[in-house]
Amino acid sequence: MDEILRLVTLNSIQRLVFSVLFVTGFSIQGISSDKTNIIFILIDDMGYMDSETYGSEYYKTPNLTRLASEGMLFTNGYAASPLCSPTRASIMSGQLPARLRMTVAITSKTNNVAEPQATQPQASWNCGDVENRHHLPLDIYTLGEAMRDSGYHTAHIGKWHLYQSGLGNEYEPFILI
Repeated sequence: MDEILRLVTLNSIQRLVFSVLFVTGFSIQGISSDKTNIIFILIDDMGYMDSETYGSEYYKTPNLTRLASEGMLFTNGYAASPLCSPTRASIMSGQLPARLRMTVAITSKTNNVAEPQATQPQASWNCGDVENRHHLPLDIYTLGEAMRDSGYHTAHIGKWHLYQSGLGNEYEPFILI
């Protein structure tokens, strides 16, 4: 972990997010046995008591419970946004959604990247005259790239929602292994 933190020269909030990701785990398979395997699970709209791991007697989640019993639990966190795209952008970049100008949900269903985000209008108070981005900028050094540069193979499974379709694979840092 110290080696990765030295490689990533980020400001204090980025370091905090990066450290939190290591504590919670991220879906990564190391290339050597001396590297820690990391699994990070981000679930939209999941309540604290929606799994056995955190005390639910209603929901049965044996696989999550097994993973948690063999690893670490993250019991105190902060979501940078109540929306999926800004939260993912924040986790991937270590920056707040407002700094990234990504404060609305991004769907992958819009093929024309110049077309405004159709599912959610931008509030006039949200950014003033500043337009929201509809993709995570390519010049942002992401968690996936940091892990890759530290010798990990990375994978992202599930919805991405950090760019609209049609922009190409360069917008998916986890496939850069």
